[in-house]
Amino acid sequence: MTRVTTRRAAGLTLAGALLPAALLLSACGGQQAEPRATEQSGPVSPSNGPSAPTGADSAEAGSASAGSGEGQSVPVEHEPSALPPGDPGLDAPPAPNPGVPEDDRDQKVRARTVVPDPAMLDAQTVSGVLGGSWRQSGGRPLGCLAGDDAVAKRSATYRSQDAQVLQTVATHDSLAEADRAVARLGRRLGGCGWTRLADPRLGSASTAARGADGSRTAVVVAAEGVTVTLVGSKAATQSRARWSSLVDLALGNSCAATAHGCH
Repeated sequence: MTRVTTRRAAGLTLAGALLPAALLLSACGGQQAEPRATEQSGPVSPSNGPSAPTGADSAEAGSASAGSGEGQSVPVEHEPSALPPGDPGLDAPPAPNPGVPEDDRDQKVRARTVVPDPAMLDAQTVSGVLGGSWRQSGGRPLGCLAGDDAVAKRSATYRSQDAQVLQTVATHDSLAEADRAVARLGRRLGGCGWTRLADPRLGSASTAARGADGSRTAVVVAAEGVTVTLVGSKAATQSRARWSSLVDLALGNSCAATAHGCH
């Protein structure tokens, strides 16, 4: 009987010792479990202030906050009160078209009375563009175009074994006179039985035509008071790309005959 009582007393003593420890662990476990339940339900709001507003409420709150703070910025007007410098405004008259000259385009410097050598093609250039071997000799303007008035005029003939090119460079009193000369030469070619071709649209004025028998093609171009005429035989003009390149080179060289020369 005494042994049983002793065991019971010992058991009560052990239970009394373990009970505070169990209560302590239970309290700690409760503190750790509470945040986990909060994370599942939504974000935790700070305990030391109200939650931050979102959406339109946040914008209104920001406006109210900015209005109540010190050093508030002054709003800037989006539309200027005056036009920027140089702006004539919407009521200003339209500017004239710079591409349509109102005067006769007279040049202040007199036209050259002699066509210089650099204004003409040379046999080496013709050979390099059209291919083959070419030689240069003197020449006279095409009979149908010989009577055209000009301040100065110069012609040259370039020949290969089976082709020929005749070049004429002429200077005129003004830029407008050179343009009018192109129109006159085009009409003269038509009077000689030549057929007008599509305008090559080169320089300030240009025209093109093919002979009555189809064996020759002529191109007349004006630029800076100078006209350039090229007449090529069929063998010389059969390659459109090569013939166009030769016309471009002849037009570029003609700057040497202009009143101001090449720049």
